[in-house]
Formats: sequence, structure tokens, C-alpha cells
Amino acid sequence: MGRAASRGLVASLLVLGGLSGCGGGDSGGQAPAPINKAPSFTSATTASVAENSGAPFYSAAAADADGDTVTIAITGGSDSAAFSFVGGALSFARAPNFDQPTDANLDNTYEVTLTATDSKGASTSLALPVRVTNDREGVNLTRLTGGLGTDAVMAARTRGSDGLIVVSQDGTVREFFGGSGAGNLTGNVFQPGESGRVLAVAHFNGYGVVMLDIRGVGVIVRTIVLQDSVLQYSVSDELAGPSTGAERGTLFIGGDGFLFGALGDPSGSLAQDAASGYGKLFRVQVDPFCGASVGTYCIFAELFGDGIHSPAGGGGYATRSFLLDSGTDQQEEVNYFFQDARPLDFGWPFREGTFARVANPPAAVIGPSVTYTYGNGFFQGQRMTGGLHYTGRIASLDDRILITDRSGKIFAFRAGFLSDGILHTASEMENRTADFAPADGAIERPVAIVRDTAGRLYVLDGDGELYSAG
Repeated sequence: MGRAASRGLVASLLVLGGLSGCGGGDSGGQAPAPINKAPSFTSATTASVAENSGAPFYSAAAADADGDTVTIAITGGSDSAAFSFVGGALSFARAPNFDQPTDANLDNTYEVTLTATDSKGASTSLALPVRVTNDREGVNLTRLTGGLGTDAVMAARTRGSDGLIVVSQDGTVREFFGGSGAGNLTGNVFQPGESGRVLAVAHFNGYGVVMLDIRGVGVIVRTIVLQDSVLQYSVSDELAGPSTGAERGTLFIGGDGFLFGALGDPSGSLAQDAASGYGKLFRVQVDPFCGASVGTYCIFAELFGDGIHSPAGGGGYATRSFLLDSGTDQQEEVNYFFQDARPLDFGWPFREGTFARVANPPAAVIGPSVTYTYGNGFFQGQRMTGGLHYTGRIASLDDRILITDRSGKIFAFRAGFLSDGILHTASEMENRTADFAPADGAIERPVAIVRDTAGRLYVLDGDGELYSAG
């Protein structure tokens, strides 16, 4: 290295040393401010609460690494409006109802976001799912018996000993008494040489009454000889001639105490045809005094109304009557009517619930009180199969209309919905399916629901299983 280059290197080192000494060794400078850390939640990341509870169920807590004061608040979530948050305690603003959820997804999981913020403005959020759990509310269903066959029909006795009448599709009649699952074989509703479908059964004026679709004959109503029947023979009356369809029928006691029968018309071509019995409502009378001599009785059906599509049940409420009429692919409907306000027209095929199908309907059509649509949603179903006005020992069901659906669901709504003159939609009902889950077995396709005179509630499944509650 030359002398000149050596002198240049020394000069450079001196300059660097001088720069290093400027401000480096003096302790009078300030350290950089520490970074503020956001608080973190220390409480649980999920919560659950039983339905009908308005008490706080979750205590929110958060810690701050810097020791700053932390405040927590509700800042979002699709269901935030459902909650109250006071003093770190989370509760529902209105007690939740598992059977009638109001969360955005109708799945009984409510979404709320909590945010913890420290005094310096740093924050962190917690998306908290709150699961509402079911309370059976006094509905304790147990299996009584099975082997009643596919699509059997059932009715409660209305006088004498409390019990049930169940008729299988092969015509076999069984009577059940006192809540027992031991059925007594009583006979068969088909006479020699007959075959067909059993559509419905009822108990009226001390006699069993069955609606049959007999091959080659048509649809009839016929009395059933029961163990306590005064006269031990059957009588019949025709409702409609033979048909190649699979029309549904139902029998029910109306609000005036009379027996009504409804026969469907899926095609829509006969419900408004006065010459046909399909799509019609009948009042059925079992008269023990019609004969000219002692020891005779009669059954006869009087045409009472038309415009019925696919009847699924009915009953009485506040001296009037209600009819369940199943739709095609639009709506299920419950109609409330005054028996003597004739002519009675339930609207088919012009209307299906609130849905207009054909133009220019009759002027006086009975509109529905309650409807629900087809689908798999929480408040949707596939087809009504039965219904009743329940009054009894199960307080959560008292004064409710109960509806069974082919989807396996069981719906309930206040009976007052029938008479208040307002059209009620599905979200105003309760889906009580979870309450009716039996202790053993499973209800997959309920076909009937009735209450006996002792207050017991019965559900018949489509596979022939019989269940009881209360």
C-alpha cells in the first residue's frame, strides 16, 4: 500500500470514529414508546342457554397485558338485536323460544359480536355463537305398541270408556282403553268380497264410523260394530262413485257437535261439480231413530260444502269448525268456518291457501286462517296428515291447534288464530317436533294425533307405531 493510500484510510477511520462518537455515548436521549397491546378475551368462545330463560347466561371478560382499563360492548353479529348486555353479563332481551326461533338462520344458534377496547383505543373482537337448547315443556312421549300397519287411521272415543279406535289398512279394527297398549281386536270394516282403502275413522253417537274407498263401489261411510255398540250390525251410505285417483278423506267432530266428513279432489275437476261427491264436505249423521221399528238405525251423509283439495283433519273450536286442507306444491292451509253459513266453498281449484290458481273464483270463498309453505325449512312441511284442538294437562300445549306433517314435524299455534280474522303465517307457529321425540323409538311420519276423554295425547306414526303423552 502506498503512503498516500495509507493516509487516506486513516482519515476515513477518523471520520467514522468521529461520527460514532456524536450522540452515541450520551445517555441523555429518550427511549422509543412501547407498543400498546390489544386486550384479549379470557371468557368462553361459545355459549348455550335453555329456552324460556331471560336470566344472564354468559359473563364476558377480557385482560390487557399493559394493565389498561378495558370496556366490552356488543358491536355486531347477525342476531345482535336479540341480546341485552349489562355490566358484562349477556342475556336475551326477550326469553328465547326453541320452537319459534328468531335468529337469522332459524337454527337456534344466535350470532353476536363482542368487542373489548382498552383505554388507549386498541381492541379485539369475539364472534360468539349462542346455542339455545330445547326444553320438552311437559311433553313426555312414550311408545305404547306397534304392528298396526302402514298408514293406519285413528280416532278417540267420544263417550263411554276413554280410549281409541285404530283401523289398519287391511280393515282390522282394534280398540284401546285406559291408556293401555294392549289392543282388543273388534272385527273388520270390509265385508266379504270387498277390498280398498281405509281413509278415516271417528267415534260418534256411540258408534264407530269409518270412511272407505271400496274398489268398484266408490267412497262410503260405514258404522263399525264396537264392543259396546247397541246394535251389532253395520250400515253404510255412499259419498261418491268409483274413482281411479287416490283421494284423501277425513272425519271429525265439528264445533256444533256433529260429525263431518271431507273428501278430496286432487285433479280439481270435480270439487265445484255439484253432481260429484269428490272435493266436498258432508255432515254425517248416525240416527238411532230413523227406522220404522225398534232395533234399527241409519247413517246418512248430507252435502254441506265444496272446494276441498286434500283434507287432512279437522275439529271444533268455539262452536265453529276448522278444516285442514293440504295443497299441491304451494301452501298448506287451516280454514275456520261457521257450519250454518252455507253455501260453504273452500276455494279449490281456484285457490290454494292464499295462492291464486284459476281466475274468477266464486264470490264467497272461505279464506285460510293459517298457512305454511312446502320445503325443508324450520317452518315448512311436506303435507298435513292430522290435527286437533288440544286441551289438557300439558300446559305448554293447552288451547293449541296441533298439526302433524308428513315430513315428521309437529306444529302448534294458538287456537285463537282461527277466530281473530287475521291471516297468520308459518313464523307465528311453533315447531314442537323436538318436544315430541319419544323416549324410545322415533316418529318419522306421523299420520294422526288425537286426545282421549281422559286427556291423554296420542300420536300414530305411519309405520304403525303408537305413542302416548300426558
